[in-house]
Amino acid sequence: QMEKEIQEYQREHERERVTRVQQQQQTKQDLDEQLASRMESKRRELEEEWSFHRLEEQRRQMIDEQKEAEEARARQQRLHERDRLQKQVQATQDEKKRMRDQQKAE
Repeated sequence: QMEKEIQEYQREHERERVTRVQQQQQTKQDLDEQLASRMESKRRELEEEWSFHRLEEQRRQMIDEQKEAEEARARQQRLHERDRLQKQVQATQDEKKRMRDQQKAE
């Protein structure tokens, strides 16, 4: 009788130990999954932030390139206008000289 009680106690004790170990393993697995999930969320968040900064940098670069192109166009237009005005002035001076020469010849 005493032997049976001891064996029953040992079996009960072993069942409780196995249950505790299983619970600990399940808790560890749950915590590992939570950690993995949070790490994945953080990774995605950092990836989105990096992507946002990259897009922001590309946008700034495009704006800078547009400004440079507009400034180059404006410079070209000013040079073209200056050349046109110089030609106009030269033509006017040439016409005046021709008229003076023509008056002298008469």
